Amino acid sequence: MLPRIKLIAIDVDGTLIGSSKKPSERVKEAIKAALSAGCEIVLSTGRSRYTMRPIMHELDLNGPVILFGGAVVLHWGNGDIWHRVLMPKELVKDVVAVMRSYGIGAVIMADGTESDCVVAERLLPPTEQYIQRNRERLEWVEDMTKVVPFEPATVAGIGNEEVAMKCIQELRERFKESLSIAVSYSVAYGGWVVEVHHRDGNKGKALKLVAEKLRVKREQVMAIGDNLNDIDMLVYAGFSVAMANSPEAVKQIADEVVPSADEDGVAHAIYNFVLQDTA
Repeated sequence: MLPRIKLIAIDVDGTLIGSSKKPSERVKEAIKAALSAGCEIVLSTGRSRYTMRPIMHELDLNGPVILFGGAVVLHWGNGDIWHRVLMPKELVKDVVAVMRSYGIGAVIMADGTESDCVVAERLLPPTEQYIQRNRERLEWVEDMTKVVPFEPATVAGIGNEEVAMKCIQELRERFKESLSIAVSYSVAYGGWVVEVHHRDGNKGKALKLVAEKLRVKREQVMAIGDNLNDIDMLVYAGFSVAMANSPEAVKQIADEVVPSADEDGVAHAIYNFVLQDTA
């Protein structure tokens, strides 16, 4: 029998939400039931506070949340910052130059504590879809290899799978352990997102911090994810769950595989691996 799970960490895009781009009623009911049973629900995402507001409101969550792939952890209810690591401007310039060499228009994201702005460069803009979804908070500079207006939580860019994989390979070879580099497929943007953070900004380290802060043992943590940027989180958790829509590399390291996001896999995981012991 599994140890009693007290903390459930859930990735958002491709895990909590699928092609409908919002949590299903069954998933919302499962999360509500887990909360009622005394579990802490921690959403863990590459998104910003700005783009998480509707989801946190819809699920009525007010506890800790992992943002920007682990670069920021904050308590949603009181706004306390539990963890924040930002990228130095000189490193940002170098990362932008690498992304640009692969035809990827980079953006930098403010950490959301004082500003939610996203900055893009006119020299190589991000995708039109990204511009449309972020127009009201988007600001511009001419060339981010010359001017970086602030230390960001994330440097990100969108490309097709082949380009994105080549880009992260070069980024990892060049920067090694000095940065946290991840890639995942985004349903919202219809492409592969390359995300670069401070070296201490990943979902695994962030989840460890949250568990320790809440005094939850590692073996009492369940993590649910679907993509390559979730691997650190899944490895940390005492019990890990991959979605059916995950790449093989993610499924191979998970303890269990559940149905896809479109088939309410998160609800399946909660009802079968957590609430069965509380029934």
